[in-house]
Amino acid sequence: MEILLSGLLIGVDNLAVCLALGILPFALTRRLLLLSAFVLAETLMPVIGLGLNSQLTAFLGKLEWLEPLSLLGTSLLVFLAVYYRHNISELCKNNHAFFLLPLSLSLDNLLAGFGSGGNGMAQVLTMGLISALLCSVGLGAGYAVNRRFALSPQKSAVFSASGIAVLAVASIVGEFNLVA
Repeated sequence: MEILLSGLLIGVDNLAVCLALGILPFALTRRLLLLSAFVLAETLMPVIGLGLNSQLTAFLGKLEWLEPLSLLGTSLLVFLAVYYRHNISELCKNNHAFFLLPLSLSLDNLLAGFGSGGNGMAQVLTMGLISALLCSVGLGAGYAVNRRFALSPQKSAVFSASGIAVLAVASIVGEFNLVA
Protein backbone atom coordinates (compact mmCIF):
# COMPACT_ATOMS: atom_id res chain seq x y z
CA MET A 1 0.00 0.00 0.00
CA GLU A 2 2.90 2.34 0.80
CA ILE A 3 4.34 1.83 -2.69
CA LEU A 4 0.98 2.64 -4.30
CA LEU A 5 0.64 5.84 -2.27
CA SER A 6 4.24 6.83 -3.04
CA GLY A 7 3.61 6.31 -6.76
CA LEU A 8 0.47 8.42 -6.61
CA LEU A 9 2.21 11.20 -4.69
CA ILE A 10 5.16 11.46 -7.07
CA GLY A 11 2.88 11.22 -10.10
CA VAL A 12 0.10 13.68 -9.27
CA ASP A 13 2.10 16.67 -10.56
CA ASN A 14 2.64 14.84 -13.84
CA LEU A 15 -1.07 14.10 -14.11
CA ALA A 16 -1.84 17.80 -13.87
CA VAL A 17 0.92 18.87 -16.27
CA CYS A 18 -0.01 16.19 -18.80
CA LEU A 19 -3.65 17.23 -18.59
CA ALA A 20 -2.62 20.76 -19.53
CA LEU A 21 -0.29 19.50 -22.27
CA GLY A 22 -2.92 17.13 -23.61
CA ILE A 23 -5.11 20.09 -24.53
CA LEU A 24 -2.53 21.24 -27.09
CA PRO A 25 -3.18 20.25 -30.73
CA PHE A 26 -0.55 17.50 -31.05
CA ALA A 27 -0.65 14.97 -33.85
CA LEU A 28 -1.07 11.38 -32.65
CA THR A 29 2.59 10.55 -33.34
CA ARG A 30 3.71 13.55 -31.25
CA ARG A 31 1.38 12.55 -28.41
CA LEU A 32 2.88 9.07 -28.44
CA LEU A 33 6.41 10.51 -28.48
CA LEU A 34 5.59 12.78 -25.54
CA LEU A 35 3.99 9.89 -23.66
CA SER A 36 7.05 7.74 -24.36
CA ALA A 37 9.35 10.46 -23.02
CA PHE A 38 7.27 10.73 -19.83
CA VAL A 39 7.08 6.95 -19.39
CA LEU A 40 10.85 6.58 -19.80
CA ALA A 41 11.68 9.45 -17.47
CA GLU A 42 9.12 8.54 -14.81
CA THR A 43 10.04 4.85 -14.82
CA LEU A 44 13.82 5.07 -15.05
CA MET A 45 14.50 7.94 -12.65
CA PRO A 46 13.48 6.09 -9.47
CA VAL A 47 15.55 3.11 -10.61
CA ILE A 48 18.54 5.39 -11.16
CA GLY A 49 17.92 6.96 -7.76
CA LEU A 50 17.92 3.54 -6.14
CA GLY A 51 21.23 2.71 -7.78
CA LEU A 52 23.01 5.92 -6.87
CA ASN A 53 24.63 6.67 -3.56
CA SER A 54 22.25 8.27 -1.08
CA GLN A 55 24.96 10.85 -0.33
CA LEU A 56 23.80 12.63 -3.48
CA THR A 57 20.31 13.17 -2.06
CA ALA A 58 21.16 16.52 -0.47
CA PHE A 59 22.71 17.81 -3.68
CA LEU A 60 19.89 16.64 -5.93
CA GLY A 61 17.30 17.95 -3.48
CA LYS A 62 18.60 21.43 -4.28
CA LEU A 63 17.67 20.86 -7.94
CA GLU A 64 13.95 20.76 -7.14
CA TRP A 65 13.70 24.35 -8.40
CA LEU A 66 14.14 22.98 -11.94
CA GLU A 67 10.59 21.65 -11.98
CA PRO A 68 8.79 24.98 -11.42
CA LEU A 69 11.32 26.74 -13.65
CA SER A 70 10.68 24.34 -16.52
CA LEU A 71 6.92 24.74 -16.04
CA LEU A 72 7.21 28.53 -16.10
CA GLY A 73 9.42 28.35 -19.19
CA THR A 74 6.97 26.08 -20.99
CA SER A 75 4.06 28.32 -20.09
CA LEU A 76 5.89 31.45 -21.20
CA LEU A 77 6.88 29.84 -24.49
CA VAL A 78 3.27 28.94 -25.28
CA PHE A 79 1.96 32.37 -24.22
CA LEU A 80 4.53 34.11 -26.44
CA ALA A 81 3.62 31.89 -29.38
CA VAL A 82 -0.04 32.85 -28.95
CA TYR A 83 0.80 36.52 -28.54
CA TYR A 84 2.94 36.61 -31.68
CA ARG A 85 0.40 34.47 -33.52
CA HIS A 86 2.81 31.65 -34.24
CA ASN A 87 1.40 28.39 -35.47
CA ILE A 88 0.80 26.41 -32.27
CA SER A 89 0.90 23.14 -34.19
CA GLU A 90 4.45 23.97 -35.31
CA LEU A 91 5.43 24.80 -31.73
CA CYS A 92 4.22 21.34 -30.71
CA LYS A 93 6.85 19.84 -33.02
CA ASN A 94 9.76 21.19 -30.94
CA ASN A 95 11.80 18.13 -29.93
CA HIS A 96 13.63 19.85 -27.06
CA ALA A 97 10.46 20.36 -25.07
CA PHE A 98 9.55 16.73 -25.52
CA PHE A 99 12.57 15.58 -23.59
CA LEU A 100 13.45 18.44 -21.26
CA LEU A 101 10.03 18.81 -19.63
CA PRO A 102 9.57 15.09 -18.79
CA LEU A 103 13.17 14.93 -17.59
CA SER A 104 12.82 17.93 -15.28
CA LEU A 105 9.48 16.71 -13.93
CA SER A 106 10.99 13.33 -13.08
CA LEU A 107 13.54 14.69 -10.59
CA ASP A 108 11.11 13.93 -7.76
CA ASN A 109 11.13 10.32 -8.94
CA LEU A 110 14.93 10.30 -8.72
CA LEU A 111 14.69 11.47 -5.12
CA ALA A 112 11.98 8.88 -4.44
CA GLY A 113 14.40 6.21 -5.60
CA PHE A 114 16.99 7.54 -3.15
CA GLY A 115 14.45 7.69 -0.36
CA SER A 116 13.14 4.18 -0.93
CA GLY A 117 15.52 2.91 1.71
CA GLY A 118 16.66 0.06 -0.49
CA ASN A 119 13.15 -1.40 -0.80
CA GLY A 120 14.23 -3.08 -3.98
CA MET A 121 13.88 -2.78 -7.71
CA ALA A 122 10.29 -4.07 -7.92
CA GLN A 123 8.92 -1.49 -5.51
CA VAL A 124 10.81 1.41 -7.07
CA LEU A 125 9.81 0.34 -10.56
CA THR A 126 6.18 0.11 -9.44
CA MET A 127 6.30 3.70 -8.15
CA GLY A 128 7.69 4.87 -11.49
CA LEU A 129 5.10 2.94 -13.49
CA ILE A 130 2.25 4.41 -11.44
CA SER A 131 3.63 7.87 -12.11
CA ALA A 132 3.94 7.06 -15.83
CA LEU A 133 0.35 5.77 -15.87
CA LEU A 134 -0.83 9.09 -14.42
CA CYS A 135 0.98 10.86 -17.29
CA SER A 136 -0.95 8.82 -19.84
CA VAL A 137 -4.24 9.50 -18.05
CA GLY A 138 -3.47 13.24 -18.07
CA LEU A 139 -2.57 13.34 -21.76
CA GLY A 140 -5.68 11.37 -22.65
CA ALA A 141 -7.95 13.55 -20.52
CA GLY A 142 -6.47 16.73 -22.01
CA TYR A 143 -7.04 15.39 -25.50
CA ALA A 144 -10.65 14.54 -24.58
CA VAL A 145 -11.22 18.08 -23.29
CA ASN A 146 -9.87 19.54 -26.53
CA ARG A 147 -12.04 17.22 -28.61
CA ARG A 148 -15.15 17.78 -26.48
CA PHE A 149 -15.02 21.55 -26.67
CA ALA A 150 -13.51 21.75 -30.18
CA LEU A 151 -10.92 24.30 -29.09
CA SER A 152 -9.00 26.21 -31.71
CA PRO A 153 -5.22 25.79 -31.53
CA GLN A 154 -4.88 29.30 -30.07
CA LYS A 155 -7.53 28.74 -27.38
CA SER A 156 -6.12 25.33 -26.49
CA ALA A 157 -2.68 26.92 -26.14
CA VAL A 158 -4.00 29.63 -23.81
CA PHE A 159 -5.80 27.05 -21.63
CA SER A 160 -2.73 24.83 -21.58
CA ALA A 161 -0.28 27.63 -20.78
CA SER A 162 -2.58 28.97 -18.06
CA GLY A 163 -2.85 25.57 -16.43
CA ILE A 164 0.90 25.03 -16.55
CA ALA A 165 1.52 28.52 -15.12
CA VAL A 166 -0.83 27.82 -12.21
CA LEU A 167 0.99 24.54 -11.54
CA ALA A 168 4.34 26.33 -11.65
CA VAL A 169 3.22 28.94 -9.12
CA ALA A 170 1.73 26.24 -6.88
CA SER A 171 4.99 24.29 -7.12
CA ILE A 172 7.03 27.38 -6.21
CA VAL A 173 4.76 28.17 -3.26
CA GLY A 174 4.96 24.59 -2.04
CA GLU A 175 8.68 24.14 -2.67
CA PHE A 176 9.77 27.30 -0.92
CA ASN A 177 7.10 27.25 1.81
CA LEU A 178 5.81 30.69 0.85
CA VAL A 179 2.48 30.16 2.58
CA ALA A 180 2.48 30.24 6.37
